[in-house]
Amino acid sequence: MTINEAQDFLKTLIINTESRSELRAYKKFLSILISLKKKELTDQQFQLIDQELDSLKIDADIENRKKHINKALAKLEKFLKKEFSFITEGYYMAIGMVLGMSVGIALGTSFGWSGQGIGIGMAVGLAVGAGIQAKAKKDGKVLETKLEE
Repeated sequence: MTINEAQDFLKTLIINTESRSELRAYKKFLSILISLKKKELTDQQFQLIDQELDSLKIDADIENRKKHINKALAKLEKFLKKEFSFITEGYYMAIGMVLGMSVGIALGTSFGWSGQGIGIGMAVGLAVGAGIQAKAKKDGKVLETKLEE
């Protein structure tokens, strides 16, 4: 399945669904594909992506399509990170926030200010994550995950 075929299939799903959670999943997948097409990749790299999309079988006739699409999306994101170092928006901020909260809880507990430790840790983690995210965006490694309406 090519990127164009996957886009057409997802557009059909978007038109034919009324579920908000399904729409969110389909739109995120579609926006990543659109973002990939804007990248300056070689024909060989696009062929690699097409092979991955083919292996995901997003057009399979599955009863729980949303679950299937979400799993396929997670596999695609993992593939894109491994093969091309592409990440989705908010990736590093989420990691920074989790790590910051963990460190904040540990430091807060050891110093006796557990309530403030988590907040301080989260703020520091978000700041560090945002900095890394900004560098990745500048390097062209961030894939958009929101469709322009």
